[in-house]
Amino acid sequence: MSELVRVDVGQAELTCLVDGPADGPLVLCLHGFPDCARSFRAQVEPLVARGHRVVRPWMRGYAPSSLARDRRYDAESLAADLCALAKHFSSAKVRLVGHDWGALAGYAAVALAPHLFSHLATVAVPPMRFAGRFATPAQLKRSWYIAFFQVPGMAERKVAADGMAFIDKLWRDWSPGWQAPAAELAEVKAALSPYPHLEAALGYYRALGSLNAWFGASRALVTSPIAVPGLYVHGVDDGCIGVELTAGIESAYRAGVQVHRVPGAGHFVHQEKPAEFNELLLKFLE
Repeated sequence: MSELVRVDVGQAELTCLVDGPADGPLVLCLHGFPDCARSFRAQVEPLVARGHRVVRPWMRGYAPSSLARDRRYDAESLAADLCALAKHFSSAKVRLVGHDWGALAGYAAVALAPHLFSHLATVAVPPMRFAGRFATPAQLKRSWYIAFFQVPGMAERKVAADGMAFIDKLWRDWSPGWQAPAAELAEVKAALSPYPHLEAALGYYRALGSLNAWFGASRALVTSPIAVPGLYVHGVDDGCIGVELTAGIESAYRAGVQVHRVPGAGHFVHQEKPAEFNELLLKFLE
């Protein structure tokens, strides 16, 4: 059974699920939206069996972690949280695994403090050195929700309505060939259902329009060349970010990358195809 550990990372208190030996090499697993710390539940047992310690935080703003004291949800702030977690849980270099916003946070953290991390495995969101690709008509159509989330109040009401049916729709659209377990969707909704926490989760998207995201440290961090070895995994049927956006991403990695496009999987590929994903991840980390 996972241990619950709460860590003050400076601008937030993050609640983490912790498994495995205290002296094992640390793997820090980071969820995205709309998701929660249980996102990497299928990876815990294989990682622990290989001797790793696995830490899965609820990202800042997601219950039961706290809201951000500084009300910031940009990539620079997320990177600072990951660096604080790495220092708290390990004196050695840490392996990062991130999905969706967890991937963006991973790119930023490795750029902010490459000396803290040895590996970076990301899922479903390619490096932002290729952000211009998101402006294609097909991708803009997929990303309609980002514009919708920019409307405070109305967006929160829509997402919260009818038992958060909006969340169910996103999971269906983004992973069209897979039925997410009802119990897991309930956990996701629990991380978002207190209104201030839902507002915080949408704040990640609102931060994309900030000066920091366009011209400041957040942009510099997520567009920097990736200085540690990488693994990148993308579902061919991803309905959130088209697989075509992964073409040529190898040039973003200074230390090399393994790129895998998984047929029959959508946005939540690590949950949809856990055996295939785990094999790729374990080989990469070891």
